[in-house]
Amino acid sequence: MASCLACESTNLGALPFRDGFLAHPLNQCAACGHIQVAVAPDPDRLRDYYVGIYSLQRAAFVDKGYGRIAERRARAQLDYFRDHMSDTAQLLDVGCGYGHLVSEAARRGITSAGLEYDLSAIQHGVNHHLNIRGVTSEQDIANEIAALRSGIVVMSHVLEHLRDPVRSLSACHHCWVFIEVPAYRADIVEQFVDQEGHLNFFNANSLLVLLRRLGFTIESHGTFGPGMRLFWQQRWIVPLRILRSLSRDYFLNRYGVRHADGIWVRVLARGSKCGF
Repeated sequence: MASCLACESTNLGALPFRDGFLAHPLNQCAACGHIQVAVAPDPDRLRDYYVGIYSLQRAAFVDKGYGRIAERRARAQLDYFRDHMSDTAQLLDVGCGYGHLVSEAARRGITSAGLEYDLSAIQHGVNHHLNIRGVTSEQDIANEIAALRSGIVVMSHVLEHLRDPVRSLSACHHCWVFIEVPAYRADIVEQFVDQEGHLNFFNANSLLVLLRRLGFTIESHGTFGPGMRLFWQQRWIVPLRILRSLSRDYFLNRYGVRHADGIWVRVLARGSKCGF
């Protein structure tokens, strides 16, 4: 019987949305609100998607505007977890993309490295003298995390893409972990039109439930960015376009701004075997 990734409840109900891989329904947990695909695609299909279609789609957006967004988010994320922890000597960014967080961390004196599936992103990192290493499986990710002696593992917009988030998180018990994921609500249908390869659709509660179930200590958490309804619902599309034009930023330059119903969930947690 299928169970919820976050809380392991078997009380799942189908939503009127289909996943982007196999067109199966998305299931929602009645206990914690977590949403997940009913049937996950196999690892080979996922890998082909990320080195193929996903890579090409992302590359089409890589311009100065994309770089500005990525840099602003990286600075906000680093400010967030450095405000709450002292040991940031080492950083491993899982799914680092084009390496903006790796670059910003290195600029601040942090020994930083990134892991990435996308060959074009890896080459971009090499061209910019960044330590970005290629991985081809979720087991590779777990092995790389396990090899980190101390410091922080960053999973920014990554956990929702993994077939088995528990495996990667379980490898983090000797260190700190910073997670940022999109916040999902079943009543905002616009979020489920283009699912961008997501297999799990977290809310603030379900992410915290998952981490606590795995033995992590939550040091800080919150929701950030523009409000969910303003950002997603079609009735706000015209004022949102005006605000984006004024701010010259797709996310309205609100990367470090807390919002009670923000579009991103951020959590800083400490593994069960991690010292202070």
